[in-house]
Amino acid sequence: MPLEIECTRAVYDDERDIVAFMGMDGARMVRCSVTREALYALAARRAQTAREMLEAYRLHADRIHQVAVRKYERRQFDLDGSVLVIQRDVAGE
Repeated sequence: MPLEIECTRAVYDDERDIVAFMGMDGARMVRCSVTREALYALAARRAQTAREMLEAYRLHADRIHQVAVRKYERRQFDLDGSVLVIQRDVAGE
């Protein structure tokens, strides 16, 4: 079953400096996130605050979700088992 991502729910994780969002694979919840650097590459400007990071995420959510789904399908997980979208993932697209 493909990963489906909830578009409306995203939170800023201050400890890791990322925007986190959730996906579902059937009944399985999948943690996903995108780094500040990836958001910067997409928005072409530095997000200084959590609010600006969330705004950049929302503006580019479709692209971020496409990358997250692709990484999930390829089983490219971060060390904690989540799907992490980094700058390299969005820079060449």
